[in-house]
Amino acid sequence: MEIINSFMGLFGVLVASGSWIAFWKVSKRIKTAEAKKAELDNEISLAKEWRETAEAREEKITEKDEKIDALYIELNGWRDRYNALMEENNKHKIESANMAYRVCNRRNCTQREPQTGF
Repeated sequence: MEIINSFMGLFGVLVASGSWIAFWKVSKRIKTAEAKKAELDNEISLAKEWRETAEAREEKITEKDEKIDALYIELNGWRDRYNALMEENNKHKIESANMAYRVCNRRNCTQREPQTGF
């Protein structure tokens, strides 16, 4: 009977130590999994921050592009207006030159200078 009791005691010690080893391994795996989860959560939060930063930059770039496009449209309008005014000014210069040519230096006479048929 003593042999059975000693075997039972030895068996109990082995089972207890085996369960402690099993628990230690499980505990180690749990701690490793928690550490990995914390790392992944940190990486996810960093990725979100970078995404928000990139989206903000994209928004700013889009706003700047729209503003530049609007300014180019306005600039083209000013250029068109400038060209139209230059064309009108050139027409007036031509008309002025024609009128200066037709001016008579002698008023109310038959000897008109220059003779234009008027």
